[in-house]
Amino acid sequence: MFQIFPLIPFTLLIICVLALITFYLAYRSPDKSAFDRILLWGILYIFLHSFYVFIIEVFYPTEPWRDQLIPFAFGYGPFLYFGILSLRDRKVEIWKLVVHLVPFVVYLILFALLVSGLLENTLLMQKRIGKHIFILGPISFVTYAIWSVFAGRIVFKEKLRQKLAMFVFARVLLLFIALIFIIVFFSKTVAHDEQAVYLLRMIIYVCMLLSVFMIFSYVVDKLIKPSRTETKKVKITGADDIELAKYERSALSALQLEDYEKKLIYAIKEEQLYLDHELSLTSLAAHLRIPNHHLTQVFSMKITQTFYQYINGFRIVHACELLQSSKKMINLEELAEKSGFNSKVSFNRQFKQIMGCTPSAYRNQLSV
Repeated sequence: MFQIFPLIPFTLLIICVLALITFYLAYRSPDKSAFDRILLWGILYIFLHSFYVFIIEVFYPTEPWRDQLIPFAFGYGPFLYFGILSLRDRKVEIWKLVVHLVPFVVYLILFALLVSGLLENTLLMQKRIGKHIFILGPISFVTYAIWSVFAGRIVFKEKLRQKLAMFVFARVLLLFIALIFIIVFFSKTVAHDEQAVYLLRMIIYVCMLLSVFMIFSYVVDKLIKPSRTETKKVKITGADDIELAKYERSALSALQLEDYEKKLIYAIKEEQLYLDHELSLTSLAAHLRIPNHHLTQVFSMKITQTFYQYINGFRIVHACELLQSSKKMINLEELAEKSGFNSKVSFNRQFKQIMGCTPSAYRNQLSV
């Protein structure tokens, strides 16, 4: 059955195409946070992995060691690690990156020496290196997956559940693939059954395809979101006398308006919802258990600001407090993320609009 149609090369080709499309869309996105940049490198890594295996399947089908000994497995755990760090507003430090990539680099050098002939390319040497990868690979997967469980709790508290869903999926995927590695390594029956190995490999590549599709969905949603946001802004900022007249005819009483306003102020000031990068009028209304149109009415009649003006005001105040209290020189991009902004560009624009100067100029004023 497996010889009739080349399922693995076909699946790998689909992964490559979808990964390239996703990479292009993510690269063209104007506002990229630290998380988005890690995601960009991650999708490129998946593409390189899939493309390499595709080449081996098509041009070197009788030399499976070329696929088995390439250490791509050691890269996925670090991507999970640094991705969650970015969600926790932690800066990616170079030395940490180097440490986490040591296994990948070491075995990549060994593989290069093997291919070039500088290291004796014997069956015994292939088995030795392969044994290391099949033992250390699952250890890497399980270690990073377990770490992500504890790190993920903090991310949940920071209300970044939408992005965390991808990491929950990645965590389960790492554990599942680790299990496949262990089965192949310890089961001599499976290891010597060509069709069983083929099926397990196919399962792994289908998992990779699902991962790419999930990232693709996230990127597309992120690209569509700004246009929806702009539409909402126009609708809200266009609330003139006609809109106010409509509100006056609303069944919402003055007492209800005051009650909604108190709930809104408490959620923003006490719960600090403005620090949520993904906060929107809809998600805020859902959190407060207030209908969307009623919350819009609260902003128009009680707050007398749009949703974005109100939230960004708190974010900028928070940024100023961080600048005033920070003992060390804080990176502006890190400051933007810690203040609830998705990008440094939008942060700079809002800061200048509200404070009348750039964040850098404000920091310089504090040091005088």
